[in-house]
Order: sequence, then structure tokens, then C-alpha cells
Amino acid sequence: MSFLDKVQHGKSFTPPRILVYGYEGCGKSTFAAGAPKAIFIPTEDGIGQIDCYHFPLAKSFADVMSDINDLVTENHDFQTVVIDSLSALERIIHTEVCKKFSVRSIEQADGGYGKGYKFAIENFWLPFIHALDACHDKGMMIILTAHVGTFTVQNPEGSYDRTGPLLHKTARDLLHQWTDCTLLAEQKGRITEKNGQTVVSALGKDGGDRVIRCIGSIGTIAKNRYKLPMEMPLDFQAFLNAISGAMTDTTPEPEKEASNG
Repeated sequence: MSFLDKVQHGKSFTPPRILVYGYEGCGKSTFAAGAPKAIFIPTEDGIGQIDCYHFPLAKSFADVMSDINDLVTENHDFQTVVIDSLSALERIIHTEVCKKFSVRSIEQADGGYGKGYKFAIENFWLPFIHALDACHDKGMMIILTAHVGTFTVQNPEGSYDRTGPLLHKTARDLLHQWTDCTLLAEQKGRITEKNGQTVVSALGKDGGDRVIRCIGSIGTIAKNRYKLPMEMPLDFQAFLNAISGAMTDTTPEPEKEASNG
């Protein structure tokens, strides 16, 4: 076989790997439950009111890995695996790292100086990702949920706050790079000043329209590899339709730009 025989061209139709994060109760787990034939691996008690298939509550990292391995090795018709949530899984991982090194804080683990977080990446997060890759190779969609956090970014011009998944930076960066989409789920609102106080008002009916941000900004971590719009409804079928449209769109880029001009 020559080098040219190995060359491939065109879009790869593989199930998406999605990380969706947001505030408690914003609908991220319900969003994930709308995925085709989804099964949850819960790491926290938060899906009791959602009609979904799920494993028992995972209380250890070994529980999570065992559930993923079952999906890889056993015959089933599930098409999506949901880890709910990464933030709770990280707490489990950090607890197990601390137990291994007999310390109270992961900051002290393996001699300190950030070595505990590195140990967590090498011995927990990377094996976790490799296990999910095996699910993905089997044709399953991957959805990871996480709580929302705010952290400070330092750059030469100063510092600013940024919103992202509630994870330590090392894990957050690793998982953000691995996924095809990182989405912020939120309720739409308007911030105003009234009598010297900040007032947040919901926009839309039933407590405010729920949306996902698909493109990041200086203040928000988000991305997608499907040319999705900045904002979409928090509805999995609408999200899946948009991805399908992007994957089947064969219009050359110059023509699309011309038609938009």
C-alpha cells in the first residue's frame, strides 16, 4: 500500500462527544436525557425526577469504570452514555488520591506543588477518557455534565473572571480539548439597576428561556466543531438536528460566504 492509498477525504460521521455545564436546575441533565437511547452513570444524586435508564449511584472511581466497561463489553442497544456529573466525579477522584497518599488535601498529595493534580490526571482522568473512547469506538455518543464555576485568568494586560466547568484547571482543559462540543446551559435574563441594586429578570415564559451557548468568548468557555450558532434552545433534538445539518452540508465554503454576503 502506497502513501496515497492511505489518504482520506471528507467529513467523519462519528457520534459527538459533548460536555454541557451549567447552574443547578438549569436543565442540563434533562437535555442529556433527550439523547438517543441514553443511559446515565450517576456520580451524584440528581436524576431522581428524570425518566431515564441509569446505573446505580457510583460511589467510587472503580464503580464508574466498571459501568463504562459493561457498556463496552456487553451486548445492548444503548446509543448514548451520560456521566452525571464530572464535578462530583472529580470529588470522588480527589478523595481517592488523598486516601492513597494519606493526606487531607490533594494539594498535599505526592509531595505537594501540584503533583496531586498531575497524579489524578495520569491515574484517573486519562484512563477515564480512554474508557470512554472505547464506548465511542463502539458507536456511542458521549455526554458529560458538570456544574458551573468561575475562575480568574491572568494575562499580561491584567486579570479577568471566566465561566467554565467546575473542575480543576488540569482536568477542565483536558476534557474541554477532548470533547467535540463544550456547551454552557443557562437561563436567559436581563440585568438592570433599580434603586441602587442589581436586579436580574428572566426573559421568556416559565421562569426564563433556557439556552445553550455553543461558542466561547473571553468570559465563557464554550466551543463546537459543527459550526453551530452562538446560542440555541436547550433542547437535544434541536441540537442534534443542527449537528446533522452541519455534517451533511456539502456546500463549499466560498459559496456559503458569497450567499451570506
